[in-house]
Amino acid sequence: MHKTLFREYIYYITISSFVNCLLIIMVAESMFDIASLVILYAAMLVICTIQIILTNALKSMSGVLQLVSVYVLSYLVTFLILLPVYNTIFFHGYSLSKIAIFSCVSLPFQLSIIFFNKYYLQSVLVQQKDSQIANFTSRQKAKEIEILKQQIDPHFIFNSFNTLSFLIGEDSMRAKAFSDKLANVYRYIIFNSNKNLIGLSEELEFSKNYSYLQEIRHSNEVEVLFTDFSKIDNILIIPVSIQLLIENAIKHNEFSESLPLTINVKLEDSFISVENNKRLKLTNTPVSSKIGLINLKERCELIMKNQLVVIDTPSAFTVKVPIHRH
Repeated sequence: MHKTLFREYIYYITISSFVNCLLIIMVAESMFDIASLVILYAAMLVICTIQIILTNALKSMSGVLQLVSVYVLSYLVTFLILLPVYNTIFFHGYSLSKIAIFSCVSLPFQLSIIFFNKYYLQSVLVQQKDSQIANFTSRQKAKEIEILKQQIDPHFIFNSFNTLSFLIGEDSMRAKAFSDKLANVYRYIIFNSNKNLIGLSEELEFSKNYSYLQEIRHSNEVEVLFTDFSKIDNILIIPVSIQLLIENAIKHNEFSESLPLTINVKLEDSFISVENNKRLKLTNTPVSSKIGLINLKERCELIMKNQLVVIDTPSAFTVKVPIHRH
């Protein structure tokens, strides 16, 4: 039995027995010695305990049928137990009519306490269960968000050092420019990737720094455009989301100087749209797990309570990230 339920039953049995003893004393219009009071109280404890047992035993019945059944059985129990008790307390016996009347008078009081106690307990248990579920859900979501955040850094670090290694061997001046921008990018990662939301202005600056790095590496092959960002002071977005989509576009598409990859980042109502012309890499390229896009989708659902929108056509691939205006 649940600890809360057991405790409440003890409270009910103790208090109800005491109150019913007071009612008997008032109805009896007679003096009671200590021994009689002890016997009477013990009898009421037994009656109240049996009523609890009956209520639980008949809980599978419908509401009205259960009430009638508990009432009738409790009346019989009360009458049959009080009869010998009264004959013990009052040596010359006691009228059956008064016992019957008292049983009828006290029973509604007893049963009202039983059913009130029952539904009160159910309410308490339901609240406790809801609270436990809410706490568990909250902890699970927080855990999922942290796991998703941790997936960002290793992926980005690997690609950043790969890019830096490439540029050092190709052009020292570009490597210097890359190094400066890379410092800004990592500063953003260190201070903001652990946040749920970030100001769009900060995310845009980070994404532009990242885009500059990619444009250095893929000279005249990749172009990233940022348009329609005139009023963004009151907008929040998931950090490292725009960068992820730019990185995905570069990773999954073929491009060259004659056929450059164009990525257009723009503000559209309640979304940031990242669109690129589509020329997927050859089939012999390993198939992507799409973990980055799945990661971002789950973060949007957990943090923003909104859906990531993906539009895939033969000529273009567009992802719309939800934003929050405050």
